Amino acid sequence: MPQRVGILGGTFDPIHKAHLECAERVYHACNLDHVLFLPAAVPVFKKNQQVTDGLMRKEMCEGALQDKPHFSLCTLELERQGDTYTVDTLEELTLRYPDVTFFFIVGMDALVTLPLWKDADRLAQLAQFVGVTRPGYEFDAAAQRRLDERGFRYEVVEIEPMTISSTQIRQRVAQGLPIEDFVPDAVCAYIAEKGLYRTSPQVCALH
Repeated sequence: MPQRVGILGGTFDPIHKAHLECAERVYHACNLDHVLFLPAAVPVFKKNQQVTDGLMRKEMCEGALQDKPHFSLCTLELERQGDTYTVDTLEELTLRYPDVTFFFIVGMDALVTLPLWKDADRLAQLAQFVGVTRPGYEFDAAAQRRLDERGFRYEVVEIEPMTISSTQIRQRVAQGLPIEDFVPDAVCAYIAEKGLYRTSPQVCALH
């Protein structure tokens, strides 16, 4: 029987408890065998923003996942040169692991835009998609029809909202405010040790 593996991508600058809770909920709701956390190298939509060095974001993810055997880190996008596109990542993963069914986890705002993503027709063949939403969110018929017409396989998982964001955490560090409630202990210690986010992100070559 093929393994069912979730993929949660993101900049993870830094990884925080809401990322972990989202992965945990989808892991159980979709009966997954494992979840891969996939840090982006050069997200196309963040090319004009400062992003913390990829090695540092990788090390923060490793700390956050160290006690979670059903979660692991995938560095494929950090190792790739140039722009990062989901279709390229899924193409490579399916070639490496042909017996795995992948479940790509996205927010509902991203799920409804999948027909606009690069090589959408090919993307639809490479994975099933899981749209994470808050209770009461209305997934309208027009959006469903657009996904169906392009052949996307998808399901929706409701998750109670957690008011945590990486932007908020970076701002709190810069302001000298505590972040223990927002990130795992290992991530909190790493941020303090490296002096991250005190003024601006520690930016250098991502590859």
